[in-house]
This record gives sequence, C-alpha cells and structure tokens, in this order.
Amino acid sequence: MSLAKTLIIWAIVLLPVGVWAATHVATSSSFADVNSALVASSDGDIVSIPAGAATWSSTLTITKAITIQGAGSSSTIITADSSSRSLIVLSPGSDKAQRITGIGFIGGQYKIQINGATNGSYVLDNFRIDHCDFENDTEAIFANGWLEGLIDHNTFKDCNRTILIKGDDNRAWSRMIAAGTAHALFIEDNYFQYTNAHVGLDQWIYHQEGARTVVRHNTFDGTLQTGADTACFDSHNNQNYYVGGTDFRGQPILEVYNNTFAVHHTYQMVLIRGGSVLFHDNAFTYIDHCDAVFVLGEEEAWQTAFFSPLRTEWPAQDQLNNSFFWNNTLNGVPITSVSLWVPIPTATFIQENRDYWMAAPAASGGYEYYTGARQGGSTTAPTTSDTGSMAFSASGANAYYPYTPYTYPHPLQAGLENTPNAPPPTGLRVK
Repeated sequence: MSLAKTLIIWAIVLLPVGVWAATHVATSSSFADVNSALVASSDGDIVSIPAGAATWSSTLTITKAITIQGAGSSSTIITADSSSRSLIVLSPGSDKAQRITGIGFIGGQYKIQINGATNGSYVLDNFRIDHCDFENDTEAIFANGWLEGLIDHNTFKDCNRTILIKGDDNRAWSRMIAAGTAHALFIEDNYFQYTNAHVGLDQWIYHQEGARTVVRHNTFDGTLQTGADTACFDSHNNQNYYVGGTDFRGQPILEVYNNTFAVHHTYQMVLIRGGSVLFHDNAFTYIDHCDAVFVLGEEEAWQTAFFSPLRTEWPAQDQLNNSFFWNNTLNGVPITSVSLWVPIPTATFIQENRDYWMAAPAASGGYEYYTGARQGGSTTAPTTSDTGSMAFSASGANAYYPYTPYTYPHPLQAGLENTPNAPPPTGLRVK
C-alpha cells in the first residue's frame, strides 16, 4: 500500500465519531414527520427538524443514541396542545449519547423529560440539552434518576418551577459525596426570566429526592415580575420520608456558583432544606426589597409545625451539613449571614461553624461525618430500620478542602457541538 493511501485511511479513521452519522431530515416539524425520521434512524444518527411551527399532542420517546436538531430555537417551534404532558422523553435504558438542540418549545408541562436509572443500574452521563427556548411551561425540563449530563445555553421564559430535578433517593446517598467532580447534572450558561405573565411562585431550579447538581454561570432575571415575589432556588428535603411508603430523600450535595440572580422583590432568594451545599461567587440584586437571600430549613422542624414532633434534637435525617457560603453579594455588598426558617425552630438543628460556614472550605474548623449503616444522619427514622447518624469533629480541615470547581465549560460543550445550530455533517456512514 502506498504512503498516500495509508495517510488517507488514517485520516478517515481519526475523524470525529459524529462525521459517520446519517442525517434523517423530517419532512416538516409535525409530530408524525419527526417520529417517522426517528423510526428510520439508528444509534449515532441525527434527526433534523426543519424550520416551521407545529402543535404536538403526542410524546416523542427516544431510546436511541441520537441527536434531535432543530433549525434554530426561533425557527423550529413546537407548541404543546392542552392535553399533552411530555413532548420529548429521553429514555435510553442504558448510558447512551443523546442530544436535543435548536428547538423552541411553547406551553404545557414537561417539555423535555429525562429518565435515568432509579435502580442504580447505570449512570446517564452523556446527554445534552442546549440552545433551545422554553416559554410558558410548567417544569420545562423534568430530570429524573441518576443523571450526570449537561443542560446549557437555553432560554427559559415564564416557566414555573423551570427545571425540576429528582434523583434516585437512597442510592444517591450511597455514592461518594464529593465536590468539584463530574458526578452531577450540570446546568450552565442558561438564561432564565420571569415577567408578570408568570403566575406561579415556585423556584427556577427545584431539587427533590437525592438530586445532585452543579448550577453555574447562569443568569436569572425576575426584575420584570413586579406583581409577585420571585423565589429563585430550592433544595427540598425528606418530608415524605417520615409519613410512610416511598423514600423521599434530601440532596447529598449541590454546588452553585458564578450565577447572577436579579429580582424586583422577594421574600427569599434561596431555600436550602438539607444536605450539603457550596454556594459561592454569586451576585444577587433586587429593585424594591429582598427579605432574605439564604434561608436554611429542616424538614423535621417543618413537620413538627404541622404534625406531632418527629425529632427534637440534632442531627435530623438528611439535614443541612458541611455547607459553605462565600463570596456572594447582595446589591454589591458582601453577604455575611444566613436566615433560619421562622417561626419554625430550625435553630435546634442548624448551627454556624458546625453545620454551615460563611467561608470557603478551610484547612481547619472541623467537619461532619456519617456513622452507622446509612448516610443521612438520624437515629430515629420511623419508616425504616436504619441506624445511621451523624457526628461532628471540631479538629481537622473542613469537608471538601481543598475545593476546586469542576472544569468549565463542561466537556460536553467541546468542539463543533458548542456552535449553536451548527449544520451537521451529512452523507458519511460506515455500514
């Protein structure tokens, strides 16, 4: 074989995987035409949706490793009819590369639903939702299960509880709890907006049931919502854990940094009800008033307010622990304190320099650690047989020290895929 032929073969072999993909162009943006293109596709292919508007009343379920690519979020517009719930569902059943890009979505609930494993069988870490627009949705993106992918460069307007993330409950707590790693769902470089057309009061980012996220480099703008309070961020805890039946755990760890949060007025910006959180280098602003930025709560205290007391002393199940708040500002002024849920007696469970610090993780100051058979922190979990608890050591470094945030931008943004609506390669496929 000649040297020239050898070089040509190696050049083909070393081409990015994406150039081997076949592109299936839907005849129109209608559900029937897009579904037909999806049926004709194979793993590694691209389904291209042309410019145009369509109303969908059915759900496009994607089990293959493919890209769904519109002609641009202002050109390919999909509207939910009044009966639809999820327009697109990513449900691969194993870790497959899936991507949705360049589409505008209007109305309805759960425009994109991501179904990861809830039984611990696999992690879905190679999906990306990017350069899409969502308007007038409820839970525009619903992410469920063991997820470690990327949501980036999207615009969300007037979407109540815009991104809802549910983890895999007990399994999320059984994995290593560490900061600065790839083991989270990354939400970065997005734009969120509320105007007076937004009628809900839920937060833009809402966590439940063992979710793990890194929320960074986003813009949250509620300055045009003058008629109602704007709440920005919530981490729910284990409320249903104590009433029998299904586990309903808190969040093991969240990282939130380099975001801007702006509102007209609010009773609170951020509500953290349990788990570990590293909240740093965020800029908060308001126009009229802001009653509180960081509010820390505990579900046992909340339950006590409405039912019989479940636990009256530290530590509570999944409670706030090993959490750090630093380099955050409110209207340009450094934030040096947090608020506790009142009139609920949250102070029973949450104390500064034991459960949280107003500083970055440091070489001294101590840390909390879990003991017993189950991570979480309570010795009295009425609906389970676990004996997990939590202890505090005043000596040694803080948890997560030394802390370095994970690589930015996320590696899934790399290469041509980072160009909005870049034309996909066509015509090259190896059989």
